[in-house]
Amino acid sequence: APSDMTLASSAVGCIAPSSSVTLTAANGGGIYNWSASTGFAIPSTASSVNVTPAVNTTYTVTSSRAIPNTNLITNGDFESGTSGFFSDYVYTATSASLTQFDYGITTNPNLWNATFISSTDRSGTGKMLVTKGATTANKTIWSQTVLVDNSKTYTFEFYVQNAVAASPAQFRVLINGVQIVISPLSATNGASAGWTRISGTWNSGLSSTAKIQIIDTNIALAGNDFAIDDISFSTVAAPKNCSLTKTVQAKVSLTSNF
Repeated sequence: APSDMTLASSAVGCIAPSSSVTLTAANGGGIYNWSASTGFAIPSTASSVNVTPAVNTTYTVTSSRAIPNTNLITNGDFESGTSGFFSDYVYTATSASLTQFDYGITTNPNLWNATFISSTDRSGTGKMLVTKGATTANKTIWSQTVLVDNSKTYTFEFYVQNAVAASPAQFRVLINGVQIVISPLSATNGASAGWTRISGTWNSGLSSTAKIQIIDTNIALAGNDFAIDDISFSTVAAPKNCSLTKTVQAKVSLTSNF
């Protein structure tokens, strides 16, 4: 569930009839609908309105906010380092230029291996997984198991960039041991920085868990170096809308409080 909408009033203490009061809602969607118990129309859809209650009045604001589908992947942006996933590759803080089959978590591929391109992660300030592709077939670079609902379609996606131009990695994704169709199969940035989205869909059927594996099928010794970031796995259903409502009462008299 989303965090609740809030509704605040500018008035403090006692107010006289027909005093100007500003009502401000927050944490809703882009449109706010206002109403008054007296039936007086409030034509604004802004988050803040001015009212002048002459009698006791209850003001109501409603707003609808889309709730995005939840990413089931833990640490898919690698901001928590090596936690939450399994890899056949060997973690190293930095990489020697001749070492294969290792990986690191870094803010810039060039900081991990001086022969790699200089690039930020997709956010521009965070971390990514960087690796030299394995020269042995069917080695898993990244794997995680998540809980799923039966008979739902999920989208799996991750972002990749080649760390060197030569011999780009070619990817394969397995879910519960079965290969899914993904597109494209490799990053397209060549020798320049840039991220390529790779994605595919999977239907859970009777499964209650999904073991997801990313494999580099290219086992070339030269080149075959890449970075991965922002891995996600979520249902493809349209985001749900949550309707939010708040009220505030104006008590108007010679000694009333708002």
